[in-house]
Amino acid sequence: MLDHDLQQQVVNPGELSLSGTDVVNTLVTRISYEIPVLLHSISPVGVASMCRKLEAASFDVTVIPMTNLVHEQFKLWLSDVLELWDIHEEIEWGINIINILFPSTACVCQA
Repeated sequence: MLDHDLQQQVVNPGELSLSGTDVVNTLVTRISYEIPVLLHSISPVGVASMCRKLEAASFDVTVIPMTNLVHEQFKLWLSDVLELWDIHEEIEWGINIINILFPSTACVCQA
């Protein structure tokens, strides 16, 4: 999952100018394109730029703005990712991730 506007999530002053585009630049040079990416930014320009770079590097990219990203959509995306990786035996791991990211609905999502 990747957002474009990271300036509101700064850990140290050196990160004030960083954006999701900086993360994408690192992804395309250092991470396998086999890793699916979910862009959840509400910045249309930022998403378009990140998506173009990732797709040009053969990444599988899904775009769901954060305002539209609900529990069920994330669950479906994660299910598709697990199927893509052919790791059905890891579904419990995926459910744990969902429950961590969406703790208010944790009781809904069970193996």
